Amino acid sequence: MARKIPLYLILNLQILIQLLIQLLIQLLATVELVDYLSYRNGQQAVKNLAVQPINSSAKRADSLPGLDIQHS
Repeated sequence: MARKIPLYLILNLQILIQLLIQLLIQLLATVELVDYLSYRNGQQAVKNLAVQPINSSAKRADSLPGLDIQHS
């Protein structure tokens, strides 16, 4: 004879599955948000590093006496 699974075990299993799915969705959303924010922060850092040599070169060129450069 096949054993019947009690109804309360089936309900507990369904609740457990729902909680696990919600937890995984929240975890995935958090990881994706942190990944996106880290990517944007990295882009900003690279942009800042790229602008620094350009600005320092422009300042040195401006400080040279007798050099007339038209900035566009």
